[in-house]
Amino acid sequence: MNRCINCFVTNKLPGSVFNERGLCSACLYKQKKIKKIDWKSRLVSLKKICKKYRCNKKNHYDCIVPVSGGKDSTRQAFYVRDNLKMNPLLVSCAYPPEQQTERGAYNMENLIRHGFDVHYISPSPQTWKKMMKYCFFKFGNIFKSCELALFATAPIVAIRENIKLIFYGENVSLQWGGDNQVSKNGNANNLKNNNTLSGGDISNYIKDGFRKNKLFWYDYPDKKLFNSSKLKMIFLGYYIPDFNDKQNSKFSIKRGLKVREGFDADPQNTGTVTNYDALDDDFVFINQMIKFYKFGMGKVAEQVSAFVRDKELSKDEAKKLVDNFDGKCSEVYIEKFCEFLLISKEDFWKVVNKYRFKNFK
Repeated sequence: MNRCINCFVTNKLPGSVFNERGLCSACLYKQKKIKKIDWKSRLVSLKKICKKYRCNKKNHYDCIVPVSGGKDSTRQAFYVRDNLKMNPLLVSCAYPPEQQTERGAYNMENLIRHGFDVHYISPSPQTWKKMMKYCFFKFGNIFKSCELALFATAPIVAIRENIKLIFYGENVSLQWGGDNQVSKNGNANNLKNNNTLSGGDISNYIKDGFRKNKLFWYDYPDKKLFNSSKLKMIFLGYYIPDFNDKQNSKFSIKRGLKVREGFDADPQNTGTVTNYDALDDDFVFINQMIKFYKFGMGKVAEQVSAFVRDKELSKDEAKKLVDNFDGKCSEVYIEKFCEFLLISKEDFWKVVNKYRFKNFK
């Protein structure tokens, strides 16, 4: 296992790409971002896209913004409405009540209070749990099916409502150095081919016993339907120079976003060094811990890598945070997760250790 020579991205991260000098794609993009990107030209391109899709005569809404109520989607919603002068429909795929935090519910309410229309989708909690349990045991990934629903809902709604444009936030390939097969620019139409969605195909779930009529919100539109709908999806962050965790959180907090506090903000418990990430769900800490064991980097490594690229931390300062907190996850969250899926902690750790990178201690 090797790490980027500048940050903490490992070559085990799905989709990671390193150049001959040992720099990951996120660090290379950051260098390009500082030196070569013509942001005025990108903004002009973005406004041209908006002009094309604004005032959809067949629908009241110009576009869709998928939201969770977190820092990124809050900024996206405001930027699309107030800066780009679009009329967005916000689409939210909700976690089951046992999984969603009260803070997450409050932050969604906060968006609604600011005057946005929201299409709120709540897939069956029973199916959600069965799918999550299946993916945990089969793939060592608790969010594989969850992300399929989270990403499929917006294009499903867009096609049904004849809305032609969807704004996503960051391009993970460029921002974090993984999923390099998705996109190297602002085009998000290939999003279903990221590592977790794996093409958006539900046929394997059906083969293993899940009923298709229970998986409507997991069934990502196929290529033929997607193309015939003429749907365009873009990464808003590609067009904005300061679209990042720090700026998005500052923007959103000023507009009422609630962040983590106390126990839920302690990096020893959460494996994260900021209090503004993953506000609507605590199971993300388990997912990041498993990611740490599988790929040699969890949330802290991801976060401080961005800080190093932005020169907010030295690599030595960042390394101390990685050594102290990366992969941490409180037993409180693990117990809550096991109770949610009705599994024992012994079975939980058997699965986690099964997928642990063999040379990673």
